[in-house]
Amino acid sequence: MNEAIQKFKEMLKASQTIAVDCGTSDDTQKILSAALLHHAFLSLGKKSRLCFRASDAQKDKIRAFIEELLGSAPEAAPEENLVIKFDSRAMPLSELKYEKDGDMLKIILAGNSAIGPSDLVIEKEKLPVDLLMLVDPNRPEIDSLIVETPHRDVIKISSKERALALKAAEIVVSILDNPSEQIRTAAWYLLDREDRLCAAPSKEILLIKEGLLNAPVSADRAHKARAALLGSSFWKLFGRMLARCEFEKQLKTIWAFLPHSDFQKTGLAENTIHSLFLELQMLRQEGSFFALLWEQQNKNGNNPINNQKTINAIVGAKNFSAAESLASLLGAATSSNYFFVRGFKTFSEAELKIRSALQRIL
Repeated sequence: MNEAIQKFKEMLKASQTIAVDCGTSDDTQKILSAALLHHAFLSLGKKSRLCFRASDAQKDKIRAFIEELLGSAPEAAPEENLVIKFDSRAMPLSELKYEKDGDMLKIILAGNSAIGPSDLVIEKEKLPVDLLMLVDPNRPEIDSLIVETPHRDVIKISSKERALALKAAEIVVSILDNPSEQIRTAAWYLLDREDRLCAAPSKEILLIKEGLLNAPVSADRAHKARAALLGSSFWKLFGRMLARCEFEKQLKTIWAFLPHSDFQKTGLAENTIHSLFLELQMLRQEGSFFALLWEQQNKNGNNPINNQKTINAIVGAKNFSAAESLASLLGAATSSNYFFVRGFKTFSEAELKIRSALQRIL
C-alpha cells in the first residue's frame, strides 16, 4: 500500500460525514468514479452524499446508469442548523433565555430598546462535513466547489499522473475487505474501459482487475447499464462520425467531424459528445491526440434562416501534461485529459487553430 493511500485511510477513519463532488460534467467515467467512492463510503457506514452536475438531458440517464451498476442507496442529506441572527450593535441584548410554554419552547430576547421580528434574520446554515472529496472537477470550478460545501478537510483526486478510474478503484479495494458484487462490477467496468484507453497494457489495472475477479462480477449488468445509457440512436450517430474520421500521422491526431444535420437525423443532441469522444478514443488507439469537432445550431427566433451555427470541439491527449499544454495554447482549461474550445465560425477555422497548437507542441 502506497503512502498516499495510507494517509487517506487515516483521514477516512476520522471522518463520519463525507461529500463527494465531481463538479459539472457529462463524463460518465468521472461521474462513475465519484459514485464508486460514494458507495464504498456508504459500505463503511459513513454518511456520504454524491453531487454531480450533468446536463439536464443526461442527468436522469446517468443516474439510472449508476443505479443499474451500483444499486440505489439512501444518501445523507446535508445537515443543517436553524440559525437566528441579529445585529448586536444596533440591538444590544440584556438577556437571552428559554422557557417552556406547554409543548412550545420560547426563545426570549430582551434588550434595552424595542425588538421587533423585522430585526431578526432566520435562516438555515449547513453544517460542515468532515471530508469534502473533489473528484477531478474542472479547474475553474474548484474554488466555488470548496466554498459551496462547508468542510473540515478537503482532498482532491485528479487524472494527473495516473488515470482517475485507476485511482478510484485502488482506493475502493484498499478500504473495503469484501466489496459487494455491485461495487466490484462498477470498478471492473471503469478499469476495463480505462484499459482500452491506454496506449499500452497497464500492469496496475490488470492486477486490480484480477483481484476483483476473485469474486463474482456481473459483466451482463455492466453491458446492460451501458446500453441503456447510450441507446440505439447513439450508434447511428457514432457511425456517421466515423465516416468523417481520419488519422493524421504527422500530428499523431485522430480528427472527427459532425455537422448539425447528423444530430438532426439521429434525434440526438450535443450532450452525447462526451460519450462519442470516449468511444472514439477506445476505437482509434493509434492517436496520441484526439479532436472531435461538431456543428451547433444557435436558435434565433422561429425562422430557420435566422439561426446561426457555430463550431465547437472537444480535444484531448493520452498524456495529461500534453493536454494541459495544448489547452493553454488554445485559451482553455483542462477537464481531466481533455478540454473544450467553442465559438468558431467554420470547421476550417477550428481545425486550423487546433492544428497550429498541435504543431507547436510537437
